[in-house]
Amino acid sequence: MLKKFRRKLKKTAIIIEARTQSSRYPNKIFKKIGDLTVIDFLLNRLSSIKIQKIVATTKNPKDKKIINLCKKKGINFFAGSEDDLIKRVLDCAKKYNIEYIVSLTSDNPLVERDYILKYLNLFFKKNLDYLDNIQSKTFPRGFAIRIVKASKLKETSKYVRNSKKYNFRQHTCKFFMDEKNHNRFKGFFVNSRKYIKYRELRITIDYKEDLKLVNTILMKNNFDINISLNQITKTWDRMK
Repeated sequence: MLKKFRRKLKKTAIIIEARTQSSRYPNKIFKKIGDLTVIDFLLNRLSSIKIQKIVATTKNPKDKKIINLCKKKGINFFAGSEDDLIKRVLDCAKKYNIEYIVSLTSDNPLVERDYILKYLNLFFKKNLDYLDNIQSKTFPRGFAIRIVKASKLKETSKYVRNSKKYNFRQHTCKFFMDEKNHNRFKGFFVNSRKYIKYRELRITIDYKEDLKLVNTILMKNNFDINISLNQITKTWDRMK
């Protein structure tokens, strides 16, 4: 079983979706958490996980700084579509011959790394097409982990179309997030009794206020790159 798990890990990558042109908070991934930029903090935090990491950015010239950062840190990258995130991630997976995608976003610098291997083990054991810890709405915002078979993402991509008002293809796993589609794939949605009371806590970075909160929590923990979700919630409790 362990050998089979390791073989599948070789075909797995953490694909980190990153761009600078956020409409709500432009260039947010280059804002600072202590002395590190948001994206540096995340990449450093993930460095101990022995799975390939790839940053999927865009061809927009303004995202060249993301590519330069990846080159400096020796991290694989891919520059693809700016407006179609599903295509960008699929093209990235194709380039690097990836069969299993762990989808993370660069504005979640405190995502719980220990859960990644735990969820992958569950994903492979149950032979799933898709897994996430989002749909249960039992974790704080900013700890989203999505795992998907590249082949299943490609198969279902054609069903995700934009509307006149909204670009649905800017969400990698949009198809799997719609309840009406849940009978069309083998999925699993992780929930947490322990952290459900913190589901309104925002540790994602969409606004300046979010970054301020993250910095406050990290400052109280000496900007520990290895801070756990448990430590974060305990700090939050003390702050209230």
